[in-house]
Amino acid sequence: ITSALTIAVTTEYSEKTVTVTADAEKVTVSAPEKVVERADTEITFTAAQGYGVKSVTVNGTEVTEQLTGEGSVKTLAINGVTEDLAIVVTMEALTYTVTINNDDGCTVVADSTSVQAGASVTITITLKEGYELDALYVNGKSAWLDKATRVGLVNSLNMEKAAGKEKS
Repeated sequence: ITSALTIAVTTEYSEKTVTVTADAEKVTVSAPEKVVERADTEITFTAAQGYGVKSVTVNGTEVTEQLTGEGSVKTLAINGVTEDLAIVVTMEALTYTVTINNDDGCTVVADSTSVQAGASVTITITLKEGYELDALYVNGKSAWLDKATRVGLVNSLNMEKAAGKEKS
């Protein structure tokens, strides 16, 4: 250096706003209100029972495929935030498929083959003449609480003997 130097530095602290639009009865969102510009952030979506994330957009761009996580908890990582974030999450009721595996000695019918979480389905078992109900399985597990009386089922199922349909 051959002469005096004058160095001037200016800094700017910039924050970006995070706004989340979601149905609070269907999902809990954990997100910062502000993010330092160029910083990384994560937003966590915890679905209420019976719901799942249908879609997530950030500033109008679909990002659902970028979600990570299992079950009811999903996380969105956003790297290097450079603008305010407008996040919209849309939830949907979970739907379950009812699959019936009939036996030669009976006919089993469900009143619906697709059921939303929290709803019920009625299963009707009609035994052929000469047959009696020996076992009942739900999701591969025995559903009888008391095989001798054939009363009570696990998984919140309800069943009553159909008069004259079942031989004891």
